[in-house]
Amino acid sequence: MPNTIPSIQEVRERLAPLGVPALHELADETSVPFATLVKIRSGYTPNPGIETVRKFYPSLKAKTSLRKRRKVA
Repeated sequence: MPNTIPSIQEVRERLAPLGVPALHELADETSVPFATLVKIRSGYTPNPGIETVRKFYPSLKAKTSLRKRRKVA
C-alpha cells in the first residue's frame, strides 16, 4: 500500500478522462463499486474515505499513466 494519499483533486483529475467502460473495469479490478467511482469523479462524494482511495488509486494511476504514454507515442 502506498504511504502517501493523493489529494482528491488529483484523484478526480485521473478519473475524469475515463469513460464508463474503463470505470467498470476499474471497479471490477479493485472491488470498489462503480457507483462510488462515479460519485467521486463527479464530486458528489467530496471526501472519500482513505481506505476507499487506497483500494483503487494504484490501479487508477497505472491506467492513466498508460493512457498518457499511448497518447505521446
